[in-house]
Amino acid sequence: MSLEEAKSRFERDYLIRILKITEGNVTQAAKLSKRNRTEFYKLLQKHQLNPSLIRQSQDFST
Repeated sequence: MSLEEAKSRFERDYLIRILKITEGNVTQAAKLSKRNRTEFYKLLQKHQLNPSLIRQSQDFST
């Protein structure tokens, strides 16, 4: 695995974990990660993550 792939995997896993902690609340997740909401939404899009899936289920796969 390349460094870039490892960074991307870490970033995606981090986003999933923080969304689980906040039960899919993007505003809270952005605050916890010390990012603004716009930037946080861009990261979610980059990794094709939908916060509403977290709200619907705690069994969100990583």
